[in-house]
Amino acid sequence: MKHLLEHRGLLHLTGDDVRSFLQGLLTNDIHKLTPEKSLYAALLTPQGKFLYDFFVYDWQGGVLLEYYKPMAADILKKLTLYRLRSKITFTDVSDQYMTIAAWGDEQPNLKDPRHEKMGMRYITAEKLSDNLVPASEYHAHRIALTIPEMPDDLISGDSFPLLSNMEELHAIDYQKGCYVGQEVTARSKYRGNLRKKIWTVKIEGDAPAPGTPIRIGQRVVGTMLSHANDLGLAQIENEVAAQKLQAEKATLTIL
Repeated sequence: MKHLLEHRGLLHLTGDDVRSFLQGLLTNDIHKLTPEKSLYAALLTPQGKFLYDFFVYDWQGGVLLEYYKPMAADILKKLTLYRLRSKITFTDVSDQYMTIAAWGDEQPNLKDPRHEKMGMRYITAEKLSDNLVPASEYHAHRIALTIPEMPDDLISGDSFPLLSNMEELHAIDYQKGCYVGQEVTARSKYRGNLRKKIWTVKIEGDAPAPGTPIRIGQRVVGTMLSHANDLGLAQIENEVAAQKLQAEKATLTIL
C-alpha cells in the first residue's frame, strides 16, 4: 500500500558544512547517514523540549530534510539562526518532490527508520495519483504500531522526546556527542525516572479529541493524542497501564 504524505515538506541542504552543522543540532548521528540508510531525528530546544522532527536523507550531493510542512517558515528561521557562518544553502523543494510511505507488499529499498513494519519511505518527482490509500489508512497503520507524529502526538515546544517514544523510534543516539538539548535528554535517560510514555489504546465509545484528559476516577493520568477508527495514541502514566481509563465518554484500554 502507498500513501502520499502531503503534509510533509522537503528542504535540501547543500554546502561544505552541511553534515557538521546537522551533527551539532539534531538528536541522531548524521555520520551514519548513507544513500542506503535514512535517519529519523529531532531538533530540540536548549531545555530539551521537542521542536521539530525530520527524516534525513543523503540526497543529490547534500542532505534532504523531510519536515512537517505547516512549520516550514519556523524551521527555516531556526536553521538560519543556527547557521551563523557555516557554508550551507537551504533550498525548499517541496513543490518539485513528494514523500511516499509504502508498506505491506512493498519491498523496502529505503526503510522507514522508525519501525520495520512501517515499510519504506521515499522521495519522488512523479505525479502519483493511482493506487494510493487515503490518509486514514496510513494513520491507522502507524497508530497500531505506536508511531507518534506531528502535530497531535508530537507537540512543538511542549513534548519531551523520551516521553514521546523517540528513543524507541531510533531518533536519539547517545554516543554521538553534543547537540542542542543533549544534556537534558541524557540526564533524563540515565536517571531512569520517566513516568510516562505514549501507548496505543483501544477506544470504546466516542473517540476523544487530541488534548482530552485521561482519568482514573477524578485523577488525571494522561492525555489523548491522535486517533484513527477505534485505535488511538495517548500519553499515559506507566503505572496505570493495566487499568481501564476514561476520556470523556470513551473507555480506553492500553494494547
